[in-house]
Parts: sequence; C-alpha cells; structure tokens
Amino acid sequence: MKKSFIFALLLRGFASLIIEVLLIRELLVTFSG
Repeated sequence: MKKSFIFALLLRGFASLIIEVLLIRELLVTFSG
C-alpha cells in the first residue's frame, strides 16, 4: 500500500482530465467561430 503511488495515479488522472477539458473548450471555441 504505497500512498505516494496512489497519489501519483490520482494526480495523473486529474491532470489528464483537466487537459482534456481544455482541449474540448479550445475545439468548441474554434468551431463556433
């Protein structure tokens, strides 16, 4: 039970989620004009 390993996984998932949301927002802004 390595807490640092679990924390790293959570942080990575959170970061990827934020990046995905930002990319989707950029695409929406680009396509909506």
